[in-house]
Amino acid sequence: MGEIARFLFHRRQYAPSKQIVKPGAFLPNNGQTSVFEISGLPEPDIRTIGIQVGSARSTEPRGRGELTHQDVEDAGLLFERDDKPPRHGNLVGWPSADGRRKDRNKDVARRLAQKAVLVLHRRPENR
Repeated sequence: MGEIARFLFHRRQYAPSKQIVKPGAFLPNNGQTSVFEISGLPEPDIRTIGIQVGSARSTEPRGRGELTHQDVEDAGLLFERDDKPPRHGNLVGWPSADGRRKDRNKDVARRLAQKAVLVLHRRPENR
């Protein structure tokens, strides 16, 4: 599967009936998009990272969009790992957040979404 995960916390970020991640899930905030390196991790460890990320938001992720490093590069972006928290990094190199360039950001996000694999997280039945 993927090597990079964008955790999804809002239903507006994906469409389960179509099994897609929506472009808005990848749009940058302050010129970057927060993601996690998941290469080589088993599923339970990936979910644990998502739960840890969600604890800061007081919610659990509903799923994630998985990409490869090549997908990111093909979209014209770079993955910059900072390990704050461990395995965290950002997608950087977005065209811009102002004027007409904002449309270019949307185009890049659309390219990422087309490549992303949606992985939904099942919630425990006892909730």
